Amino acid sequence: MIRHFIISTSLLALLAACGSEPGNNETSAVPTETASVAPLPAAPTEVPVAKVEPPKELPTLYGQWIPDESKCPGKGELSDIVMTITRDRVDRYESYCSAKPAIPRKGQYNGKLACAAEGEEFQVGVTLSVNDDGKLQYESDGSATTWKRCPWRLQVP
Repeated sequence: MIRHFIISTSLLALLAACGSEPGNNETSAVPTETASVAPLPAAPTEVPVAKVEPPKELPTLYGQWIPDESKCPGKGELSDIVMTITRDRVDRYESYCSAKPAIPRKGQYNGKLACAAEGEEFQVGVTLSVNDDGKLQYESDGSATTWKRCPWRLQVP
């Protein structure tokens, strides 16, 4: 009996603790904090692009050249100072040379020219290159000469 009395008293104490006010028996909402979200910075409108310069193109060895100190002849005029360079030839007025090995279009050429001029045949070692200023450097037998291009095609006699 005492046991029933203790259990009953305990139950009454529990009920009294709940109270009779409305809302006491309900769970209240857990307060939540709302994080303030700052807007993202605007995406850049221009995407930075690395500027890469294309490699400088080598000027061609091929073409017609005149001595640097000379004046370009007029259009249509004949010129006996012209040197013409092609893949396998270096020709001047009354001097005709074949190149071994073949002359590259661009870069530098080191080779031998087998020439015929005024009834004689001979060989000459040459180095051909184009400087940064666009002028041809012609080296042979320890001496060098500088040649330039004329802006138009020259007539060769």
